[in-house]
Amino acid sequence: MLRIAAILFWAIGVAACGAADNLTTVANELEQATGIRPEVGFNTINGQVVKVTVFFPRVHDGKPLGEVAQAVRNAVTAQFNPAPADILLAFAVGKCVSPCNAAYTMPEVRSQTKALESELEQATGIRPQVEFNWVNGRLVQVTPTFPRLYDGKPLGQLADTVRNAVTAQFKREPENVALAFKVGK
Repeated sequence: MLRIAAILFWAIGVAACGAADNLTTVANELEQATGIRPEVGFNTINGQVVKVTVFFPRVHDGKPLGEVAQAVRNAVTAQFNPAPADILLAFAVGKCVSPCNAAYTMPEVRSQTKALESELEQATGIRPQVEFNWVNGRLVQVTPTFPRLYDGKPLGQLADTVRNAVTAQFKREPENVALAFKVGK
């Protein structure tokens, strides 16, 4: 029984190493397509890649969001068989410029998160899910994730809308603001 378990863990490890090589290829392809090198990560369940996240360190204004999303979708599905159930495209849209040492309580952050979701839904017509990373009383990152692409305005303008909404809804800006879209298979 121990040998079977050891072989299974070895096989899962080999599969994960292969997935890591695929991530490098995806990052290389997307850097060629966009001029910006993204960070690419994945989640697995039982050795199967179920989610790939592509995170660009800044917003790319030179290409429409739909083109960037299609490049991400093509690069990911070409490297993973079967394609992961979720592909997430994310962009860093801001860093805190004011002191970021304000202490937050969990109920405050939750209510501000709900208000942010409502404000962004009003601005875009799509309700995002807002996630936050809260460490030792500091709001480290806020990430609105839209369930689909938003083509209502250029990505740079949407990033400004998100940044302004985060600033309006939170007492102090988080250290980082990211903007994400689910792009599917």
